[in-house]
Amino acid sequence: MERLVGMLPFILVIVVFFWWMTASQRKAAKQRQEMLGGIKVGDSVETVARMYGRVVEVSDSDVVLDVSAVRNERYKIRMHREAIARKIVEDEGAESSKKDASKEGGEKSSESDKKSAFGA
Repeated sequence: MERLVGMLPFILVIVVFFWWMTASQRKAAKQRQEMLGGIKVGDSVETVARMYGRVVEVSDSDVVLDVSAVRNERYKIRMHREAIARKIVEDEGAESSKKDASKEGGEKSSESDKKSAFGA
């Protein structure tokens, strides 16, 4: 009986640690399922194979992605919904600030943005 009482704190620490590890995994799995369930046509996504594309068709278990690099050509691939790693969320605040800056500075600000982006 004394051994059991002596081991009780050790057992309690193991149980709490196990619960903590599984709780974080359950939370991450729930967030992933919500993300996959919220995918709709027009969303930009990244696949587990690190391919980027825009969703053009959604079914219960599959999605069709447009992975075209050039807008004149259409390359579509069908894949399982679980193959999507993440949804790419474009920062609306950054886009609106760029639009405001281009209105103030005219064409020159957008050219300077292009030059700074390419290191020239």
